[in-house]
Order: sequence, then C-alpha cells, then structure tokens
Amino acid sequence: VSLERGIHQERVVLFGQSLGCAVAVEMAQRGFGTALVLASPFLSVPCMAMSLYPFVAPVLHLAPVLIRDRFESSAKAATLKVPTLVVHGQEDEVVSVAQGRELARLIPGAELHVVQAK
Repeated sequence: VSLERGIHQERVVLFGQSLGCAVAVEMAQRGFGTALVLASPFLSVPCMAMSLYPFVAPVLHLAPVLIRDRFESSAKAATLKVPTLVVHGQEDEVVSVAQGRELARLIPGAELHVVQAK
C-alpha cells in the first residue's frame, strides 16, 4: 500500500478481524505498520478447532499435515513491538472472548476493550 499509494509507513495502522487478525499479527511481526487493531482475534487454528469442534481432539495431532498455516498468533504475540488494541465482543458466538483476552495478555502493552452485549 505504501508504495502503490505513496502512503508513508509511519501512517499505516494494521487492522484485522477474525481470521484477518492472524494476517495483521504476521505483518506486524515482520515490521509493517506502526499500530495494530485486532477485532475478535483467535489464538491459533488448532485452538479455534478445539473451541468449535471439540470432537476433533483425537485427530488434532494431524493438523500439521492438514493445515499449512496454523495462524499461531499466540506464538507471535510476545514479539510484537507496536501499540495494540484488542476489541472483542463479550457474547461472540464464533470466537470466544477468552481467546481475545488471552491474546491481549500475551501482547506486550496491549489494550483490551470488551464490548458488552445490550
């Protein structure tokens, strides 16, 4: 974006929602962007699989064969060096707010905002 549009790197804020959070975390880890906003992030694909489909536990060890990128945001979290805001809905039915809370805890200096249901 910065090359195509002439936008300076110091003006880029990375944003990811759900699966896009893993991409935004990867970009931040590679040194892109000056801030990071994550909406409904998950820890990793295996964590999501266990959360949504607990019956996959017996075959989860096959994940490296079946899934090329495990989107391990939790493993990359400690290396992030940009200001980070994590936003998560308290009643999110797809990605548990517990995953958002844990990722925010793992990212140095991250701010967590949990949106309450009305």
